[in-house]
Amino acid sequence: MYLVLKSKADFCILDEPFLNIAPKYVESMRALIQEEKKHKGIIVSDHLYDAILELSDDLFLLRDGYTFPIKSKEDLVKHGYIA
Repeated sequence: MYLVLKSKADFCILDEPFLNIAPKYVESMRALIQEEKKHKGIIVSDHLYDAILELSDDLFLLRDGYTFPIKSKEDLVKHGYIA
């Protein structure tokens, strides 16, 4: 993830970057994403919604062929993603 974020690319995609990562390292990774998003577009796909909610400028839920804008956990509940 570090190499991808620090690359000279204008955009990057991170698929499940927080999967199998110890919680203490998630914070470090989030800080790196926060810093690098000032310089490039970053698309993150992950099920760890708590980390993503705080990190995202724009957040969307893809479900059943539709895209829903997400602003809060309540939106995730409304769309049946979490209880």
